[in-house]
Amino acid sequence: MTGFIMKLSQEQKNILKGAFERFPNPDYHSEALRMVSVKTGLQEGVIKKWFQKRREALCKNMKTSGEEDVQ
Repeated sequence: MTGFIMKLSQEQKNILKGAFERFPNPDYHSEALRMVSVKTGLQEGVIKKWFQKRREALCKNMKTSGEEDVQ
């Protein structure tokens, strides 16, 4: 199934954002990833995908703001 969109609760988002601040790449923190999975009720694959998209968005924002500073 491609294009699957899951609606996250505000509590799940808060947990994910807090975890992202502590470890932006969960592949290197398997125990923390399991803990976030338990707290949110989300599968580890869903969490990894959320983290990946979050990192991509941050990189995109950094590139955009960097281009504006050059001009």
